[in-house]
Amino acid sequence: MKKIFFSASLLLCLVTQSSFAQYETYPAIFGRQTMYGGTARYTAISGAATALGADLGAASVNPAGLGMYRKSEFSFSPIFGFSGSNTSFLNEDTRDKKGSFSIGNLGIAICGAKSDLDKSDWRGGTFSFGVTRTNSFHNRISFSGTDPNSSITDNFVEQANGTPENTLLSENPNDPNGSGIVDLAGLAYWSYLINSVAPGTNSTQYTNYKTTEIFKKDATYTTKGAQYQWNIAYGANYKDKLYLGGVLGINTINFREDLTYTETVDDSYTANGTDMFNNMTFDDYNRIKGTGVNLKLGYIYKVVDAWRIGTTITTPTYYWMNQQYNSDVTAVYPPYLVADDSITPLGTQSQSTNTGYFKFNYTTPLKLAIGTSVFLGKMGFISGDIEYVPYQLSDLSGRNSSDDKYLRPYNKIITNTYKNIVNFRLGAELRFNIVSVRLGSAYLPNPYNYSDHVNRDMAQFSGGLGIRLQDVYFDLGVVNTRYASSYQPYTLSNTYDQYTGQKIVPPTAVSKNSLTNVVLTMGFYFE
Repeated sequence: MKKIFFSASLLLCLVTQSSFAQYETYPAIFGRQTMYGGTARYTAISGAATALGADLGAASVNPAGLGMYRKSEFSFSPIFGFSGSNTSFLNEDTRDKKGSFSIGNLGIAICGAKSDLDKSDWRGGTFSFGVTRTNSFHNRISFSGTDPNSSITDNFVEQANGTPENTLLSENPNDPNGSGIVDLAGLAYWSYLINSVAPGTNSTQYTNYKTTEIFKKDATYTTKGAQYQWNIAYGANYKDKLYLGGVLGINTINFREDLTYTETVDDSYTANGTDMFNNMTFDDYNRIKGTGVNLKLGYIYKVVDAWRIGTTITTPTYYWMNQQYNSDVTAVYPPYLVADDSITPLGTQSQSTNTGYFKFNYTTPLKLAIGTSVFLGKMGFISGDIEYVPYQLSDLSGRNSSDDKYLRPYNKIITNTYKNIVNFRLGAELRFNIVSVRLGSAYLPNPYNYSDHVNRDMAQFSGGLGIRLQDVYFDLGVVNTRYASSYQPYTLSNTYDQYTGQKIVPPTAVSKNSLTNVVLTMGFYFE
């Protein structure tokens, strides 16, 4: 039996799981591609390259474009990323920013084009090997505000309700023979943030002692990592008219999200000697690493020399995912709160859950892209793409029957939560001798099938420059992506105001996000 006492009045106060275990969010996180091709040239035209070629970005955008190579090529494309957010929470605005560095594209194309003296219909082809970044997770939002209605400890109470107290007692972190803390209910219980309403009776109902407290809330939510595709690709040339290609993609995910959330009790709103705590900090950590495989097939057809059309189909990517997560709490209590012996002040209590591990499978939807390009002689081109992505076909499954049974209900949520969308991309290039100027834009609609007054459409604007010498080239591409997002540090399903009886809805942070990527490509041609 664990108790908390107010020493002044001598009156008794009245799974390892992660708060990030929201698997239905993964189609939007891992399936919404924000980078196309990885090279500066393709970045500058917002990835509108389904009907273009002769660029190492073609290996991941449309491998048929590899068939247009006349020389072999090697290139390297570093990316410098800058993310910024402006978050509104409880009528307060907070700005944050973050920088990152990664590799956008690294690859080699081995050209096997036939001599002009060879009159065969098949004009040879090009093998390509390399890696392309397809998505960036780097962002950080911070928010703060004062809330008179709810506390994250209300969430802890909801998670604990229905659990016999003896079960939480068995998670005693000081017992070498115990299980350790395996869920958020146990974490809150052993940090003295919640307690049984009737200690010693094996009750299944809990309280957090909340009375009239008003909470100052501060939080920072950080995401890191990226998705990459390792490409083994080939593009063939038939009569300099039809180009066919395919790529085997080995995809990797390295995703990390961290939440640091603090509540501080404002003493001016509570009766003297009744604060439930001075302040508490909740940290939640989630790591996901995955490896997947897919296949992309495509073609490009020259209707006339100045007009090309192209199409690609990308099979679903089947990922094997590994998740690691844990949480910890540090709570600082006022001096009049004492522990079980009615003497020792609680002081500062810090506890952590056991590290949890979970393995599951995630399958992305297939993708279909159609593009066209119009060439203005040697002056440049204009290109446009549309891409169909049926998010409702995303699928989660377990590695064993029990995990599969746990995950399957999320697929119904995914079907109801998401919709099938069409992305649009547009790009252009103008050439002035050895210098090229490029512009682009893209529109990626909101994939969610509901409206909460947050505009999650993504808009991209891009531009860049290129210099082509005989055997060497340098490209610069810049793309800015803007979108809105919302974030709730905790949820409540059946907590009601003790005075009005109305259901309490926790506040939501709404962020306006801006991500800028600067890509530099350095490459050279060789025979």
